[in-house]
Amino acid sequence: DVLPGSNVTFTIRVENTLNDDIKGAFVTINVEDIDDGADLEQDSIDFDLEPGNDERVDIEFTIPLDAEAGTYNVNVEATGDSRNGTVHNTEFNVKMEVKKQSHDMRITKVNLVPGIVDCSRKAKLTAEIMNLGSNLENEVALEFKASTLGINSYDRDITLESSDEAADEEKIHIKTLNIEVPDFFRAGTFPIFVNLYWKNFILFDQKTVDLVVRDCAS
Repeated sequence: DVLPGSNVTFTIRVENTLNDDIKGAFVTINVEDIDDGADLEQDSIDFDLEPGNDERVDIEFTIPLDAEAGTYNVNVEATGDSRNGTVHNTEFNVKMEVKKQSHDMRITKVNLVPGIVDCSRKAKLTAEIMNLGSNLENEVALEFKASTLGINSYDRDITLESSDEAADEEKIHIKTLNIEVPDFFRAGTFPIFVNLYWKNFILFDQKTVDLVVRDCAS
């Protein structure tokens, strides 16, 4: 199934059916109206084809997180030049269906600034979660946890509106935590876990970011 945020690979085989070499051939894929009403378009790298030969081309797209459920038109076009300068092209259309699960929440962004601390041992951790599913979620919890750093920040009963009905700000929640590492703390690399819970306790998504602590040079 193709879901919002999925990586989708289109595989196309292009054959030269002419009695002439094709130079600088490439494939273009256009997915209509999927990016908030705009198209997504991407070209392959160039390749040459001798008569009777074919080439396999893979083009990967990431489906936008805010893509609505539905069927989208995908236009595929191959273009190349023969030795006399004539442009040849062929195209076809396919359909791609994007689905939404009833419960689909994700950590969409994690940002730790700065990622390396030394003399000034202060940092700020920000995470964004988003409801990509079709159901309202009103028992969502977001946790920042790093036992070695003494971080244990837990917010519960967060409400995320359904992505089919809500504005962006209603289906997104952002959490920020100021971090200060004591001066006596030893240098090292310390993972901080960002945990997203459904029903306030069922782990649904997790990301990890490293905070690097260095000694302060004299």
